[in-house]
Amino acid sequence: MAKYFPNTEISIHNDAECAAWAEYKLGAGKAFSNIICFTLGTGVGGGVIIDGKLLDKPCELGHIIVENNGKQCTCGQRGCLEAYASANAYNNAKSKDEFNKYMSQAIISLTNIFGTEAFVIGGGLANIGEELLMPIRELVNKNLRNGMNIPEILLAKVSDAGIIGAAML
Repeated sequence: MAKYFPNTEISIHNDAECAAWAEYKLGAGKAFSNIICFTLGTGVGGGVIIDGKLLDKPCELGHIIVENNGKQCTCGQRGCLEAYASANAYNNAKSKDEFNKYMSQAIISLTNIFGTEAFVIGGGLANIGEELLMPIRELVNKNLRNGMNIPEILLAKVSDAGIIGAAML
């Protein structure tokens, strides 16, 4: 690419990282320095912004292990967040309690690691709206310990955030 665009900085990011950047710059995360954006669709994607910078490392948030020897994930591992929190998992679940449990567990773990101020939830499942987020917020508020600040849990605001973020990066 550099051969064809010699005076242009080129970077490669996945759609969830690009969506995180758009939400940080223009959307639900713009008031914060440290955000994590989850994209909940066919799978679970994510992007991490720390001190206003996109974490420039592979970041497969959907493959955080949330249940030891849990459900089989499409990646081959067992117990990945994606096996419990993708749109497919949500739609096939007998109870939404499992989804809420594992999403809140992931948010708590990531807050403990990064000191995250806000989580932005996008992707197809976000179309459910506040009904999707309310039980997750309740579980995070109830279970987050260690003196960590309770993060905001927000719906994504930018339409086509992956495309917008890609253009901005």
